[in-house]
Amino acid sequence: MRLDNKTFQKWKEWAEIIKSDLQNIVDRQQIYRSFVEVFNANLDHIIANDGEIFCDFIRTCYGVQAAVGIRRHIKSDIQSITLMRLLEQIRKCVTPFTYDFYLKCYPPEIDYVN
Repeated sequence: MRLDNKTFQKWKEWAEIIKSDLQNIVDRQQIYRSFVEVFNANLDHIIANDGEIFCDFIRTCYGVQAAVGIRRHIKSDIQSITLMRLLEQIRKCVTPFTYDFYLKCYPPEIDYVN
């Protein structure tokens, strides 16, 4: 793999896609944690009204969603944009990935102070 401006731009695009996808996983974790708090605060009522089935369903759905989200990013499928694939490509280009290369992609602005 050759590191050039086109590759670097592709990585930036991939990073945004990956960030968005991973942020969705984190957001859903927060929602699930809030659900667990509500569940625990209302445990007696939920048990008295056979609500455990619904709560188990939510727990299972969250677990599956989280596992699938993580699994999606650890594969290196050539057709997928995944964190593992991005990291593997960066590793292959680690030697030419220098500060000078960065400056070629992002030259400092004229009014930039060193």
